[in-house]
Amino acid sequence: MGNRPLPYDLPIVRPYDGDKGTFFAGATWRGVGASEEVVAALKTLGIQRPSHIQAAAFTAFNTHSDRSALVLADQAGSGKTMAYLLPLLQALRADELAAGGRVTQPRCPRGIVVAPTVELVQQVLRVARALSGAGLRLRTAAFTGGQADDKARAASFRTQRDLLAEGVDLLVATPGRLQQHLADGGLRLDTCKALVMDEVDVLLGERAAFLEQVAPLRAAAPSTMRFMLATATLPQHIFAQLREVWPDLMPVFGPGLHRTAAGLVEELVDCSGGDDISEETGRKRKLEALQTVVDRHKAARTIVFCNKIDACRDVENYLRREDPQEEKYRVLPYHEAIRDEIRAQHMHRRAVLRARGAVRLPARPLRGMSWGSAAAMAAGLDAELLSKVSTVFVPSDDAIKAYVTSSGATSADLATGSGKSAVTAHVIPNKTLTSADFPEGSSSYNTVAGVPLTVSKAGGQLTVSAGSVTANVIQSDISTGNATIFLIDNVLSPVV
Repeated sequence: MGNRPLPYDLPIVRPYDGDKGTFFAGATWRGVGASEEVVAALKTLGIQRPSHIQAAAFTAFNTHSDRSALVLADQAGSGKTMAYLLPLLQALRADELAAGGRVTQPRCPRGIVVAPTVELVQQVLRVARALSGAGLRLRTAAFTGGQADDKARAASFRTQRDLLAEGVDLLVATPGRLQQHLADGGLRLDTCKALVMDEVDVLLGERAAFLEQVAPLRAAAPSTMRFMLATATLPQHIFAQLREVWPDLMPVFGPGLHRTAAGLVEELVDCSGGDDISEETGRKRKLEALQTVVDRHKAARTIVFCNKIDACRDVENYLRREDPQEEKYRVLPYHEAIRDEIRAQHMHRRAVLRARGAVRLPARPLRGMSWGSAAAMAAGLDAELLSKVSTVFVPSDDAIKAYVTSSGATSADLATGSGKSAVTAHVIPNKTLTSADFPEGSSSYNTVAGVPLTVSKAGGQLTVSAGSVTANVIQSDISTGNATIFLIDNVLSPVV
């Protein structure tokens, strides 16, 4: 079954080949079918253009309503959460606008996202609530289980049941808790427009268990409900199994699917072996292998991605036991279970361990730039974008302070709205340019904010401008591995 031919070529591994690996698509939001309301909400969040998978998903969802299921597949960091949320939220808002008011019914969510872990549920909920706060007004809720004892689990379930009774537009849930509410009768799918299965490759797991999850959902759903499946990897046998469940499954592939990223070396480490095979010994082998890789590369900073908070804690505790005096490692965990003020402190440091997502910062502050301005810049950039190669023009501390004073904003405001647009106007994505790469005269480059940035070079001196605002480059060519940083003496406000 897993090796039978597919009706087209499914990409296995593809090398990076220039513009096909860029983050943004050439289309506009309006061009792929986004409504004026959606475009306005995205502008509020500082998002000017769709990524490749977002553009493809919008087009497929809107123009292929005859398909019962879509599978969105692209590499991690390609924007898949927005790719499935935006067309779904637009459809839910369209129903309300057509009815002239709220159409939510008790116990009947109009859209559902299923995610395999609590961490991913929380991440999706944050994105959904950001979009709701930006103008796509919908009632959202997250349902998870896993509470410490029976009393806590029962209380959590009752609270969730009460929320359903009040009416929820978009529900984000783990599969077990979703099934419990469905079996209890407190959840109905009568008016559900679409059900998303995020990280469907993880949810698939044992094929029999996956079918047991899907069967009651399909049985309870109206024939008009559509499935949207999202994944960062799509092996051929997984795709074949999904086609058995949904024969009309429509593939929506981004250009980064199974593609190695520019400037990235991928290394597979064999953690098998040993006579004692158990979860504990397997975890020990993985931690030892991680330490070996970290010690071998001797990088100035290292980011360890973990898929769960418990895994983050395992790595943190192991490295601290191995190096209690912090002679080799300074371990700084960054995840949802840490207090906000501790996370903010760790954001300013060199090594970051984070459950789901990461932000890379230079190993030390640049001259004229403290970690305060570095963090303010980072706050306005999505982790997905910061994990990609880029060229960043970072204002000095004095420039940040002057901008904050003149605009009446705070440094925290750089994370949202027009402040975020101001930040993303400083970033040229998918290129690590040095001063030698800029030709004499003036050249224009697209930024993350979607507005042009002009770089001028005269006698070796660089200046940058956005609209009528110009800044001098006062320090050049600071390499951070995935980015090149230029320190500038002014904040460039985008023309939006």
